[in-house]
Amino acid sequence: MTQPVDPTSRPDPGTGPGTGTEAGSTPDPREVRTVLASGFLGTMLEYYDFMLYATAASLVFGPLFFSSLGPQGALLASFSTLAVGYFVRPIGGIVLGHFGDKIGRKPILVVSLILIGVATVGIGLLPTTQDGNYTGAILLVALRLVQGFAVGGEITGAALMAVEHAPARSRAFAGAVAVAGGPAGAVLATLAVAAMAQISGDHFLDWGWRVPFLISGVLVIAAFIIRLRVTESPLIEQLEAKRKARKLPLLEVFRSHTRIILIGIAVCGAMYITQQLVTVYGLALANQNGVDQSDSLYVKAGGALALMFTTIFFARLSDRVGKAKVLLGGALAGAVFAIPVLTLLSNGTVWGFVLAILLGNVIVQGALYGPFAAFVAAHLPPAVRFTGTALTYNIGSILGGLAPTVAASLAVVFAGEYLPMGIVWTVCMLIAAAAILLAPKPVNPVQTGADALVAKR
Repeated sequence: MTQPVDPTSRPDPGTGPGTGTEAGSTPDPREVRTVLASGFLGTMLEYYDFMLYATAASLVFGPLFFSSLGPQGALLASFSTLAVGYFVRPIGGIVLGHFGDKIGRKPILVVSLILIGVATVGIGLLPTTQDGNYTGAILLVALRLVQGFAVGGEITGAALMAVEHAPARSRAFAGAVAVAGGPAGAVLATLAVAAMAQISGDHFLDWGWRVPFLISGVLVIAAFIIRLRVTESPLIEQLEAKRKARKLPLLEVFRSHTRIILIGIAVCGAMYITQQLVTVYGLALANQNGVDQSDSLYVKAGGALALMFTTIFFARLSDRVGKAKVLLGGALAGAVFAIPVLTLLSNGTVWGFVLAILLGNVIVQGALYGPFAAFVAAHLPPAVRFTGTALTYNIGSILGGLAPTVAASLAVVFAGEYLPMGIVWTVCMLIAAAAILLAPKPVNPVQTGADALVAKR
């Protein structure tokens, strides 16, 4: 019988030769590659849609939908619509996670893809208040809610599909390959906006901003075809009886796994706060202080591309030295860099923006982003893993979604000073570090499709 092992103090135990998705067999390399590629591409295209909204909220939604509120008020209102999507993500995570644990991961991933695609194309067709139609602002919020609901199940499902197909020695790496599609999507979204800003020129606010949203329709069709090729998680058939017996995975999560959920929320919250302060609020802050819009967009795209690689690097490192060690290092680095990063974002130079992206987005976020999915999955049994992991991601994302709004509000109250937000950011990172230190040992680390059946023998 396999004894519990603390995967945070040393690498996760491998499954050894002959371990695979079926007892006595190794995982089919082609199947694993297909799952990883599909997870990466699907997440990339979904986060293209989601991050496209974040970029537009920083640059165009204020004057397009809330111009009557003045520059600061319009920016605050625009960031508030961004935050609305994060508030609905836990609901999407609970609903989609429930059915992901009950009927399987694959159908939920297909549904989430369709929902976010429809919402994003719809945003590209909205009338603006410049047209004298305030219906557009209301529909903008409604479609943002649909986006948030769909993303609530996407990154969780994609990461779990990858982790549950992978052998123990590379779980964090597999999960990171899937979630690395997020930074790749951010690259595409940023480049699409930057390209259209140059192509449309003075007409960007008239029609240029719409094109990246409409292009999403083509991308979603491609992602849909890819996602249909994904094989279901190898754990689904094993857990058929348990899924029928456990009608509400959410209740089981709160009954038996509250501690790891709270720890996951603290860590994920720190991760998303970093992301939103650097790439969303930081983008607006840099532009307001004189950084050229095109320059800042290209720097942001470069940072997202680098984040894709650091996410995988830190995940692979965590497979070797322990997930908690890498997460702890990322949280402490975030506490050290918080105020310097805000200083760099506000100094009005391109190189200041580059360094801020490098420290906050590429290094700190990468160290938190890479190991996180496997870290949480190792502490949750597969019958409630989708629901539990979705809760940590999506409740934590609320904190991140609020960060630009809080930062903009503090800037208004303190006459543009960034130090108060820097203190708040530092405290959040220290809370995450403390939570990681309090993480329990997993009850049973042998819980993925690559080795769960072996544990029964």
